[in-house]
Amino acid sequence: DTPGSGCPCLSPGSPILTMAPSLSAGPYCRNAVPTAPLLVTNSSTVTVLFNSTSHRSGRGLLLSYATSQHPDLVSCLVRGTHYTQEHVSVYCPAGCKDIDGDIWGNPSQGYRDTSVLCKAAVHAGAIADELGGQVTLSREKGITLYESAFANGLHSKR
Repeated sequence: DTPGSGCPCLSPGSPILTMAPSLSAGPYCRNAVPTAPLLVTNSSTVTVLFNSTSHRSGRGLLLSYATSQHPDLVSCLVRGTHYTQEHVSVYCPAGCKDIDGDIWGNPSQGYRDTSVLCKAAVHAGAIADELGGQVTLSREKGITLYESAFANGLHSKR
């Protein structure tokens, strides 16, 4: 345990702290079981602060979230290929419009199953990016060419 770090085997300043409005928790340390593994907040925003003296490219963070209001909540990164069912209903969070991830297609033809689902839903006008919402996915026979379109502030690929 390095003095002042609060975490075993880490240099001073290495712990991760998480903060939401008027709430803080941590430190959460690499390879250590957190004393409070679940952070519960009524806020839609959480800030994760990395207090590190060095940085190695390629290291990241997996942040999972859930809500009791929408047990079918999905990540903005979920693609149609993540589902094998013919019909599925999911709840998209707000703010998926600007995430990395491509969409192929348009509202009239449909979207390729490799498209990020919630971003495609914003493009199609099925949900507002500011609010998110319920989306029903129907698997259909694919087409040879998905035409691109500009809609709802997003440009899909061809």
